Amino acid sequence: MFRDEELTNLIDGDILNYPISYGVAGLIIENLKHSTIYSDDVLQWAKRTSPHAFPELRAVMRDWWQENKQFLKKKNYQAVRPGREVPKVGTADAVTPVPANPGRGQ
Repeated sequence: MFRDEELTNLIDGDILNYPISYGVAGLIIENLKHSTIYSDDVLQWAKRTSPHAFPELRAVMRDWWQENKQFLKKKNYQAVRPGREVPKVGTADAVTPVPANPGRGQ
C-alpha cells in the first residue's frame, strides 16, 4: 500500500487492472467491512467506503494505517478509529477520471 505507483492503464480488455498498492488498500477496506473485531464506527465507515475510489482510497488508507498502527500492532482492535471519508464513486464529489487506454481496440 505504501508503494508509489502511478494509476494508469486501468482497463485491459475486459479486466480492471490496477497497481498492487491500490489493490491492497481496497482489500483492507473490504476486510474491515466484514470483520467483527473492530468497533461499529470502523465497520460503518468501511461500509460507506468504496474499494474502487482510486486514487483517494489509497491516500486515505495510508493515513488510516499510520493513525492506527500502534493499535493494530498490539491487536487492540477496539481502539482502532475510522479514517476520513472517501467520496463515493459515481458522485460529483468523486473526481477521479478513469484514464484512457491508448492503443486498445485500434
